[in-house]
Amino acid sequence: MLSTSIAFAHHTHFEIPTATITIDGNSDDWNDIEPVYIDNTNDQDPKANWDGTDLYKFYLAKDDTYLYTMMTLYDGEPSTGTITVYGLSLKKLPGYNDSVGDRWTYAYCYDNSWFVEVVELVDLETLETTEIDGYSSKKYIGVGSNFIEWKVPLTSMGTRNGRFVYVWIYPYDVLGESGDYILCDYAYSYAHIVDEDAVGTGIIYGTVTDEDGFPFRNVSISMTGANGYSKSTETDEDGYFEFTDLASGDYTLTYEKDGYQTKTQDISLEEGETLELEAIVMEQTERGSISGYVTNIYGDPIESVKLKLKGIRTKITKDASTDADGFFEFTDLEADDYTITATKKRYRSARKSITIEDGDIIEVEIEMRKTTKRRIKNISIYPFSDTGAYDD
Repeated sequence: MLSTSIAFAHHTHFEIPTATITIDGNSDDWNDIEPVYIDNTNDQDPKANWDGTDLYKFYLAKDDTYLYTMMTLYDGEPSTGTITVYGLSLKKLPGYNDSVGDRWTYAYCYDNSWFVEVVELVDLETLETTEIDGYSSKKYIGVGSNFIEWKVPLTSMGTRNGRFVYVWIYPYDVLGESGDYILCDYAYSYAHIVDEDAVGTGIIYGTVTDEDGFPFRNVSISMTGANGYSKSTETDEDGYFEFTDLASGDYTLTYEKDGYQTKTQDISLEEGETLELEAIVMEQTERGSISGYVTNIYGDPIESVKLKLKGIRTKITKDASTDADGFFEFTDLEADDYTITATKKRYRSARKSITIEDGDIIEVEIEMRKTTKRRIKNISIYPFSDTGAYDD
């Protein structure tokens, strides 16, 4: 379920520093780098409070190939006795919101060996993930007396620009009284990543709902504007969408979904601005109807006429038949050009073309003519006699 986002104004725009980091269990490489986040100490969950689980400071760095992560711990060496996971998530949404597509990287010790993994969140309800990368080599992970550092390829972490930093430490498969997994320590940092390598640093994001206020997934959103920009995306199961790496300028967003009214929105973006749009409410397209009567040339109703309706663009087809009053009706019709074909035995087929705009209610009359049957009478030919009299 989509939760209320923390206002972007409360977040610090953080540019990942470029540095030369060697993963060797020595933290000297990080001395000139400012922490992304400084956590409160002695704030672990009492049910998961063992040494090496109290987050103190968290760092990020990068070079042309790798993203580097370091956590310093307030209470000693990273835990190896229990499988304890040290993790970083680059999230689409601030606060505690998860979104499909979020990338996680984490390190943990199993059977006296350290491992690093990168996964992508693919299901919100189950928190199911799919693995992107995994490493067990010491060149990817280092452990010191009160810190843990690791690296993963930048490409494995996907989009960084516009993401929010969330860090956590939790014991693997340790459940609390409620049956939920418990966290040793975690921090929803106020760091909003701005990547200097992006074309622009602006971000536009928002949500789309249906008329009842529920998140609306798979709404197509296209955006055009500054410097020839043209991209499209779809809302996820939270109704969330975003466009990142944007230059300043004017943009137009178009929201489309079959059966719903298309909406457009014009916005202006300042240099480096992060703009949250008001929630877009998609309204169902008003449906139209075609009704009327089928009559003969004298205006009398014709019963049991079969009618077939076909939409030119929508390709919709519907069938109906007239009642004793010659009445018929087609409802729940989208805007389109339609043809109606009427057929009945002993009548010539009749066709009617109708154009419907959103919500139109149209009445028509279809006139049918009876078919004409030519009857050939049998004529007896009697032979004449030479005298002109009938021969008996």
